[in-house]
Order: sequence, then structure tokens, then C-alpha cells
Amino acid sequence: MSSSDFIPFALPDIGEEEIAAVVATLRSGWLTTGPNAKAFEEEFAANLGGGVAIAVNSATAGLHLALEAIGIRARRRGPRPRLDFHRQRRGRALPRRRCRGRRR
Repeated sequence: MSSSDFIPFALPDIGEEEIAAVVATLRSGWLTTGPNAKAFEEEFAANLGGGVAIAVNSATAGLHLALEAIGIRARRRGPRPRLDFHRQRRGRALPRRRCRGRRR
């Protein structure tokens, strides 16, 4: 398949300003908890109408914090997907049905 046959899901909109911001961050030595992360948290919280926002490194970490915030702790039964995916020996993702947190 050539690149002309590929239909992208979403084209990135990256300009010189974004590239300069990435380069400045890389050169600053602060990749995670530095001033840019703090500024992002503050601006994000302001866009939501105030309060507090915490930047995390992944959606998994964000979901973990969200569950902690509403009182769902480890080893406690909480919401579970009715359909999940697992890998078999050949590396293909196949659906596995779930019912009440137990595999069917």
C-alpha cells in the first residue's frame, strides 16, 4: 500500500510555533514536571472554569486517578467493560465477552 492509498484518520496540524515549543522544552531539561507542565495544568483548569487539573503521562493514569477521586479503590468491584480484547499466541486481538466482571 502506498502513502497515496492511505486515508489518514486525522491529519496533524503542527506549525512552527508547536515545533519551537517542543524544542524549547527539550532544551530546558524539564520533560515531565517542569514549568510547562504546570502552565498546562493551570491553563487547562482555567478553560474548565477553575478548580484544579493534574497532568498525567497516560490515559490509564488519568482513569486511575478519576476512579480514586470517586472512591473506587483497588480490589473493589467497579464498572467493567462488557467486551474486552486479549492477545492470543499469534498476536491477534480477539474479543472476549464479560459478564459481571467474570469471563464467559
